[in-house]
Amino acid sequence: MTIPLMVGIDGSESSLEAVDWAVAEAARHGLSLHLLHAAAGDREPSDVISAASERAREGAPTVQLSSEVLHEDAAAALVDRGRNAFALVLGSRGLGDLAEMLLGAVSLAVAARADCPVVVVRGTPEHREDRFGNIVVGVEEGEGSGTALQFALREAQVRSCRLTAVHAWNPSSRALTPGPAPRGTPWRPIGARRPRYSTTPCAA
Repeated sequence: MTIPLMVGIDGSESSLEAVDWAVAEAARHGLSLHLLHAAAGDREPSDVISAASERAREGAPTVQLSSEVLHEDAAAALVDRGRNAFALVLGSRGLGDLAEMLLGAVSLAVAARADCPVVVVRGTPEHREDRFGNIVVGVEEGEGSGTALQFALREAQVRSCRLTAVHAWNPSSRALTPGPAPRGTPWRPIGARRPRYSTTPCAA
């Protein structure tokens, strides 16, 4: 594939953890890795690019690496560049976000607006290193789940791990029984190596 896996970096530890995850993912899929740092106004990127590049080379020296600095809003820059990316990888919180927030402002804005898949790296290293061998994807009625399901199937395939699809709904006061599985969902593995998968309905 010619399109790169892209990582948004800002010098925070969270963004460096995103680099760790992304470089392993790039090696797994045979992708190049592109580091993007958006410095609003006239601020200089200082050592942000060099620190992230060094981290990436330590993780996978053979992955083709490129980098870019843009002097514009971070969310806007990532959304724009993401149109030509395999996926966008971000840390869960940037330098200016409160520690107790679930997602940082940039991660939230990019996840809501990007045209490509967005991966927000969270959790402890043992979860990020495939220790548990399970991928969970949420599916819903209609066609909205197609992209997420295909992405999850591809990840399960390259990791040779189990895939669990979860469909959740809000039951009414009169109907507390599970509804039907989403229609039109392609419940089939792709490629030669078939991941194990299952579906799990649950009430939310």
